[in-house]
Amino acid sequence: MYQYEQYRDIRIAWTDDLDGGGGSFGRSFVPVTRHLFGKTGRVFEFCAGPGFIGFYLLAEGLCDSVCFSDINPKAVEMLEHTIKLNGLESRVSVYLSDGLSDIPDSEKWDLVVSNPPHFFSESHEDHLNDLRRVDSQWHVHAEFYANIRRHLNIGASILFQENYLGSSENTFAEMLDRNNFVIVNSIMIDTQRHRDNNKFFMWIKERGDGLWWMLDDTRILPVAATDVARRNRISLPPGKYQIAFANDTDRLSGVFMTKAWDDKGAGRMEGPVQIRIAGIKPGTREKSSCVLLNPGLYFITDDRMTDSFATLDVQEK
Repeated sequence: MYQYEQYRDIRIAWTDDLDGGGGSFGRSFVPVTRHLFGKTGRVFEFCAGPGFIGFYLLAEGLCDSVCFSDINPKAVEMLEHTIKLNGLESRVSVYLSDGLSDIPDSEKWDLVVSNPPHFFSESHEDHLNDLRRVDSQWHVHAEFYANIRRHLNIGASILFQENYLGSSENTFAEMLDRNNFVIVNSIMIDTQRHRDNNKFFMWIKERGDGLWWMLDDTRILPVAATDVARRNRISLPPGKYQIAFANDTDRLSGVFMTKAWDDKGAGRMEGPVQIRIAGIKPGTREKSSCVLLNPGLYFITDDRMTDSFATLDVQEK
């Protein structure tokens, strides 16, 4: 019935239909949590599925205890199986809950983590048909931010993993502000293990609580359509960037960015699309979502004439 992943001392049950990808990119929560928070007290994993994230953090000694919730009874049954299998009844609890509605107010957390549904839909039916991926009208997110504060201990943080293919920090800015939250920082990880770096972490806190004032270190990288047409090469240091794409031509223009597989530039058209900017009118410009540029070669390619591309050569100084 179940498949199992052994992670350190914890054997985690999962199934193909409830995995949600947590068994792969969910591991990236470990270095991010260690870097930002070190060891914390009680962790809550929202939209938990098999609970990969929470169990990883517990196995790594990055928290004292974990609480899980999920709307799917099969996911809750699977979580309870993992808890019993590993003898974790004294450290782990789980709730069957539509959002936060069925979790008692007595539950308080120091860190909330989640890999929630990433993709918007107008249709609630789409959400019901694909609970893992689709959030109709961003209802799941909106309800979460409207109700989470009563469960947060003083100084608590929220760490969500989102996907630039479905949203950006700006997508959630209004609902965060409405509920007195602020994004402390957004973080991306680009490693050989996790080549899909469309995913990003949002570190969120209550406004005025702790480090919400942290300065954003995002750099703006101007790129013109003529840079792409002329196959210009742009050298820059590693860092977090927004591409400011200027259409200095007389036609609609757009670009997408990919990363090379190696230092010779292989994979220009095969690598994962990290940025896409489409339909920019002549004489205007638009900023991309944020992207982490680690050392290596990146290509900004014209979305209509794919033989036209600029090269970003990212090197340590």
